[in-house]
Amino acid sequence: MILRFIFLFSFVLLTTISEAQPYLFPLNNEINQLIIANRSDTTYNFHSSLKPLREDELRFLPSTLDTLKVERNGALNGLMNKDLISVKKNEFSLQLNPILHAMMMTGTSNDSADQGSWIGAGLQVRMAATQKLALGAEYTFSKMSFADYVESGVNTVGIVPGMGVIDSSSRTNVFYTLYLNYAPTDYFSVELGRGKQFIGHGYRSLLLSDNSMTYPYAKLTFNIWKLKYQVLYSGYEHVTGIVNNETRFKSKYSTSNYLSINFGRNVQAGLFQTVVWQGQNGTHDRGFDVNYLNPIVFMRPVEFSIGSPDNVLMGLDLAYTIFKKYKFYTQIALDEFLLSEIKAGDGWWANKYGIQVGLKACDLFAVKGLTIQLEHNQVRPYTYSHGNVVINYGNYHEELAHTYGANFYEYVGNVNYVRHRWLFSLHMVHAKQGLDQGLGNYGGDIFKSNQTRVSGYGNFIGQGVPSDLSFQQVKVAYLVNPAWRLMFEFGYTSRQRFTRGEGAELSGMFNVGLKTALYNQYLDF
Repeated sequence: MILRFIFLFSFVLLTTISEAQPYLFPLNNEINQLIIANRSDTTYNFHSSLKPLREDELRFLPSTLDTLKVERNGALNGLMNKDLISVKKNEFSLQLNPILHAMMMTGTSNDSADQGSWIGAGLQVRMAATQKLALGAEYTFSKMSFADYVESGVNTVGIVPGMGVIDSSSRTNVFYTLYLNYAPTDYFSVELGRGKQFIGHGYRSLLLSDNSMTYPYAKLTFNIWKLKYQVLYSGYEHVTGIVNNETRFKSKYSTSNYLSINFGRNVQAGLFQTVVWQGQNGTHDRGFDVNYLNPIVFMRPVEFSIGSPDNVLMGLDLAYTIFKKYKFYTQIALDEFLLSEIKAGDGWWANKYGIQVGLKACDLFAVKGLTIQLEHNQVRPYTYSHGNVVINYGNYHEELAHTYGANFYEYVGNVNYVRHRWLFSLHMVHAKQGLDQGLGNYGGDIFKSNQTRVSGYGNFIGQGVPSDLSFQQVKVAYLVNPAWRLMFEFGYTSRQRFTRGEGAELSGMFNVGLKTALYNQYLDF
């Protein structure tokens, strides 16, 4: 009887075919606002915490894109509505579109002139051989410079936020992504590529975000009943320094598991765990550890069974939607902790965790297209760090979770109004973080070994040199071509940072130009 059930289940699993190509939807907040943000995800068994989303999961996507079309004649119709090149024959399809960046920035930094620019061009490709198999790729070559506060970090490590290595002399950067997704059924898919992931419902993620540079990965996804289970095998790079104007790295790997459960149409819960280990230690080339290949295993037992010093992070994600318009969400990231030490309240250094709470409200005050988001994040000192500095929870000297690393409080406010192709947005951040002083490690920099901590007890959020950040950004954007994801944008950014002993950093920058909105770049720090 059991064998018969297994055979029947396997037959259904392998013969239920997806009805649309499994392309990935862009991991970009602005495109999200324009196309899918105000759509309820409670009308069917949909798991919105795992991103990037697959377009065949967004059942409303074709009709939504149709509503964005504008009536134009001749060449203008193609420029504003269509793919640059589109080929469709039976189940085969191919779309080629340009990637364009022509953004200028000008303003002041502490009363001195401050300028930046981003000039880039590239190509985006989408191809499907059948309804089961899809390929996507983007390649961009850019020449760029940024506001002074961003440039200081770029010049230190040779890394552009979210985009990888920059040539220090020519100021050029090459950025690319690639994925191949095979979804033989509605219940299972496998994906290989180089890209970014995001877990959660917030503006930030304390579990896994799209903050860092892209990385190679393999992903298995299982979709059964009200469950979605994802296994992610990733390769990361730890920056060891710059030698002869070249950024040097050490490789590391991770296995991440995420189980999402829908309770009815209003509650979604997720369990997360990941382990990071060093690829090579001295003369020992560990590579990808086969002990972590098992897709249905909890990391802690495996870690203990092999006597491993690896870096393990666990977490919880929860969202509750009411009236189809209001979503309350929270995340808890657990690096290490002892309940007895938490109860003692002595500030033990290894009580390492982070908490997020937030609210999204769509069509607020009966205004269609008006979305408001409020979010609070806080992370204790030394979270995401490790005694072995190579296996911190980072990639390309950028955090894999929150942009600020650890040892901070943050409040985020977003107001967005969408009307057809127009997007009006206001983004605000206020944060307080404790920075390091001299050689002391106060727990905010995840790229330092936590063995260099200043104290075993008496640790608290904000310890060290207090630094307060206020960041405001307002912009107006128009989606020129939905197929290209091409946008025209005009905006103003105001930033104030006050750090004890260093004075104030005050800047204001206007920006205007065209950009292809495929990914996020977080510069609100």
